[in-house]
Amino acid sequence: MDNERLVVPDKFIDELKNLPDTHISFKEELLDRFMGKYTKMDAVRGSNIHREVVTGPLTKTLGTLLPQMKEEAEVALTRTLGTCNTKEFIPVKGSALIFGAVGQITSRILTDEPFARDPTWLETIMGYTASVAIFSMKMRTINPIFRPIAYWTLDCGKKLRADIAKVERFLVPVIKQRQSQHIEKNGRNDIVQWLVEGSKGKDAQPEKIVLRILFLIVAAMHTSAITAIHVLYDLVAQPAFLAELRAEAASEIASGGWTLATLLRLRKMESFLKESGRVNSAGVVSFQRLVLKPITLSNGYTIPANTHICAASDARSRDPTLYENPTEFQPLRFYERDGEIDAAKLFSSVANGDSWFGFGRQACPGRWYASALIKLVLCLLLLEYDLELPKGQTERPKNWVKDEKTGPDMEQTIMVKKKQPWEFV
Repeated sequence: MDNERLVVPDKFIDELKNLPDTHISFKEELLDRFMGKYTKMDAVRGSNIHREVVTGPLTKTLGTLLPQMKEEAEVALTRTLGTCNTKEFIPVKGSALIFGAVGQITSRILTDEPFARDPTWLETIMGYTASVAIFSMKMRTINPIFRPIAYWTLDCGKKLRADIAKVERFLVPVIKQRQSQHIEKNGRNDIVQWLVEGSKGKDAQPEKIVLRILFLIVAAMHTSAITAIHVLYDLVAQPAFLAELRAEAASEIASGGWTLATLLRLRKMESFLKESGRVNSAGVVSFQRLVLKPITLSNGYTIPANTHICAASDARSRDPTLYENPTEFQPLRFYERDGEIDAAKLFSSVANGDSWFGFGRQACPGRWYASALIKLVLCLLLLEYDLELPKGQTERPKNWVKDEKTGPDMEQTIMVKKKQPWEFV
């Protein structure tokens, strides 16, 4: 389904992971794979403003943003589970539950404008990521000579352009207004504001800022949601451990409140998330990079420029020399009861091969945000609702695998019931 790749043996990843982006590039590989010229994701080419915003103000203000993130998560869960009561379970599609929460939180992080809860806006930003994926896969089956024509004639191309136009109608007036205020800081903490402040010259054109926001939507929302769906399925498949995670969350939040520090103390949950990520790989391969300059490995082999490279991450996660009983889901595999936390055992770790967030100097810059978001949603679900698999189903739904792509069952139903009011809230 994707481009031709060279799979690099695991032992050479250490030689490659910290090379500068002038030699190998995740961004260039992503833009190539997702037809950046047509999807408009090319807007980030030649600029790292979007990455600087994520590693800078977004990560640094996570603690400040957490109350707003919690509020938006509660709004989304109430919207999806509005008919839920304390008497009986109701069926809810797991993917809809998670995408609703992740989309609403992401919307608030993008902009704190009143339309951040507008159904049309939410539908558009959530649909854009799907439009990019569908369009890119279709275009890869078409001869490059005919792609400029296909862009205008394919239904998926029309849908993609419509999504971009809708986002522009929402955001361009907001960007222009904030630019016209001539105030470097206006008290707003959102991605729109940080991009307005950091963009200079041609990069400051409102339409270009919108396109960078669209790139961040693709990078932030889809991966976080898919990760959280996997976690939800693993959770309901293990009711005994669900109760254990609920007890940990209740205890820590009762003593520390809904803070970033509290989320970092959830060590059992940390282990559970990391184990879920290990068992449910983001894809058959990872460490996807485009080689920009020839690279000679220690064994003398030279990787030519313009080669798409990757690592066999899914196979590595099941390597018995690295993990004891690798095919078994062990919730506490990475749990450390006492002492300082080993950074390599955190869910947000970028240790070689066992992370959803990649590894090396070009690993996902938004991993701390994604980790906090997923823990927040998970805590709210654990403390406010009872969750279980449908009657008669005893095993976690199987992931789908197609070529190098993998993912959770998007049609799986979860049974949900409102819990009695939580005594610590």
